[in-house]
Amino acid sequence: MKNFIIIIIVALLNGEIYAQDSLYNFSLSQEQISWQKVYETSLDIETLTKEILSSGVLGDYEIVNGSIIGSLKDFIPDFKGVGYKLTTVASYITQSYFTGTVIIDFKEGKYKIAIKNIGYNQKEVFGSPYLPLEEVYERLEKPALDKNGFYSRNFRSKPSHILDYTFNNFFTVRPKKDDW
Repeated sequence: MKNFIIIIIVALLNGEIYAQDSLYNFSLSQEQISWQKVYETSLDIETLTKEILSSGVLGDYEIVNGSIIGSLKDFIPDFKGVGYKLTTVASYITQSYFTGTVIIDFKEGKYKIAIKNIGYNQKEVFGSPYLPLEEVYERLEKPALDKNGFYSRNFRSKPSHILDYTFNNFFTVRPKKDDW
């Protein structure tokens, strides 16, 4: 019986290690975290492009070979929308402005969003409370990966869920109803 339990534990640990490459819509490759999702749509590519660009989610962008490449405007992840409270979420999620590089590709009936170089500016106080706040830029990999280059236990819980929810809300484009 003891050997059976050990075999089960080893199997579960191996499954966790090999399942490290994806989490929600995040993927991990060479210790780099990115987020990617493919959406289906009934909108034509021109209308879809206008909707995404008018949403205000992107800062600087350019259209290259029919794809949009740009940067996310600074945002605070929507932890409340997922149902979490401020005191139950890691401070780098609740007290930081996130950004990243976005690549949007289009095909008839669908579009793919890829977000890379995800990072955040966390305001920290150094020394006296009378000193001004200093912004510190960090890559998402710092809190999200453990020393072995796998998703950290903390990131696998709430932060990955919150960021996935936020990104999904940013880029889900629904056809507008013609109510009149």
